[in-house]
Amino acid sequence: MPKALWDWNRVYPTDGIRRLNAFPEDELVTEFMRLCADRRWARGMASVRPFRDAAELLEASDRLVDRLGDVGRTKQQLRQDLGRLLEL
Repeated sequence: MPKALWDWNRVYPTDGIRRLNAFPEDELVTEFMRLCADRRWARGMASVRPFRDAAELLEASDRLVDRLGDVGRTKQQLRQDLGRLLEL
């Protein structure tokens, strides 16, 4: 059974974070585009690597949505999809 991305207030690093950090930037943009068709968000997410942990990944997404405005997905939808991406 995989560990949760977070357990109360403690964040666990995952293999998914290490995998995202290792992707070539263009491939990572493609992966992020599968979650959100807004290229600005996908490029922005790829450009702020490396991520320390899942919490930092989710916070980066939230900050980008705040800065960009409407990206076609809510913060909560993106958080859920990013969590699933980390589990692959």
